[in-house]
Amino acid sequence: MLNGIDIASYQGNIAVNGLSPKPSIVINKATEGTNYVNPYCDSRYQLAKNSGQLLGVYHFARVGDAVAQAKYFVENVKNYIGEAVLILDWENTGNENVLGQGPVWAKKWLDTVYSLTGVRPMIYMSSSVTSAYDWSAVSTDYGLWVASYGNNPILSGFSQPNPPSVGFWKFVAMFQYSSRTRLNGYGGDLDANVFYGNADSWKAYAKARNSAGETIKPTSTKPAPTPTPTPTSYKYSVGQTVTIGGVYLDSASASKKAGGAKYVPASKLAKNYGKITKQSKVDNASVYLLDGGFGWINDGDVAKLGTGAVSAPATKQYVIKSGDTLSGIASRLGVSVAYLQNKNGIVNANVIYAGQVLKY
Repeated sequence: MLNGIDIASYQGNIAVNGLSPKPSIVINKATEGTNYVNPYCDSRYQLAKNSGQLLGVYHFARVGDAVAQAKYFVENVKNYIGEAVLILDWENTGNENVLGQGPVWAKKWLDTVYSLTGVRPMIYMSSSVTSAYDWSAVSTDYGLWVASYGNNPILSGFSQPNPPSVGFWKFVAMFQYSSRTRLNGYGGDLDANVFYGNADSWKAYAKARNSAGETIKPTSTKPAPTPTPTPTSYKYSVGQTVTIGGVYLDSASASKKAGGAKYVPASKLAKNYGKITKQSKVDNASVYLLDGGFGWINDGDVAKLGTGAVSAPATKQYVIKSGDTLSGIASRLGVSVAYLQNKNGIVNANVIYAGQVLKY
């Protein structure tokens, strides 16, 4: 069995590769309806991929045309097909009765994605929904990811409970058992999941296959774009790992060497190195994206090729005062909440005490 998390824009730039215990599976919200793409999806996806974590992407259903939503999803995840499990998130929103569209809508979406990609998606729903409708036409071809939290207590780390009883499916592929799980490296609640299989089983769900069960190459609604030739004027190349003095929060700041609030020194990062995953020219300056979203650097911020020992900055201390919050302290010190949690072994960012000494 494998432990996993699922994330959306609520978690922002969560360092999925730095969580402890480290989830084996990271599932990203990709799209919703026909007009929304999660702006954090690709950077978190690439971070998880580079970290060796297994991958999944999901579409949040809205009231509307099932075929149009399926095509929209496929178009936006086409570069992930074959390596990520594809999933339909089937639940109501605050103001839309998505479930009222019934299993016929869900099957049309699932069938469309399968016809376009050769991949049979999973479907996500709460345990009560599995028996509230007739899912017999869906359960024979599409795996189930079910959610049930009980009284949903705060949990520290992962567990691997047995799945709830469900209607129509012979077995549960994955169980989301908590929405209030805490992992070191992130200061909020996370959805926790257990997948009842191994890495090969997960990858099998992601593979495109024909009706005979043979692996095939997936199709796309549009031809793949022609790759842009890599300019030869860059000092460093995509794929190289570099030791750095820090990162910029955006490419424009890196090109101008802006510093200030747009610059994070290595002493405040989880590591002082990264792999170049993109080159760019901004205002005629060469800038580089690290790890698909870790941060931007310029030529002058590269200390050397390869990895180097993370320099240990002089440890400073802050004594917590009555009324302090960890987020407020982090803001004043110019560090992240996750940094303070990791540095001080704080599991719950909301539980700190007056007189407690924080290292930073």
